[in-house]
Amino acid sequence: MDKNQESRFNMYNVLLRFLDENSAATTGAVPLLATKDELAANVLAMNACVKRQVVDIRGFAEAKALAEELMVGRAVVVAKATLAYAVGVGNTVLAGQMRVSRRLLQKHADGVVARHCTGVLDTATLVGADLVAYGVDAARLAKLQEAIEAYDAQVMAPRLALTARKGATTELRLLMRDTAKLVSTRLDGLMERYRMEAPAFHRGYLDARIVVDRGARTSAAPVEKAA
Repeated sequence: MDKNQESRFNMYNVLLRFLDENSAATTGAVPLLATKDELAANVLAMNACVKRQVVDIRGFAEAKALAEELMVGRAVVVAKATLAYAVGVGNTVLAGQMRVSRRLLQKHADGVVARHCTGVLDTATLVGADLVAYGVDAARLAKLQEAIEAYDAQVMAPRLALTARKGATTELRLLMRDTAKLVSTRLDGLMERYRMEAPAFHRGYLDARIVVDRGARTSAAPVEKAA
């Protein structure tokens, strides 16, 4: 939310508070009350947008690092056990595939390290029951699969947060535009009758529009002409 939007947002809140505090003056004014309810709904939607805008993505890096550490640790356990099996049975191809270390895995880019761990998982799965004696059973492989999925989710999390923040900014801009139109055309128009019927109430409404919205000329309240 930029300064102009914040100024208008504050104005809308003040208008709602003013109308609530002077509800007796609008008793029975069904269209005006319905418009006020729409304004209140828009303000709630703006609040939701702002919450999505201020998401701090700094915590995602730490969460991703922890997920990577767990995934790599589990992959290395599986790889080392499978390597021991491969050397024991003289399978040089399998042994070459399982010469995996933490350093080797962690030097890869985000997407690559997960795929490398997936390769370890897939290869060990193909070997099957022969690895049970080496400590690699179905439960251990399932834990590695869980760690890979958790890491992939953490890699995507900041991108999804940024996408949500961008969407919130667009939604807020549209809400601001629609709410400005709602206030300037409908609410201002419905309040016009009170200029003659309840001058003090009408002046209070105009004061709320002017004082709170000082910084945004485009949405300033209409100036009442001197008598």
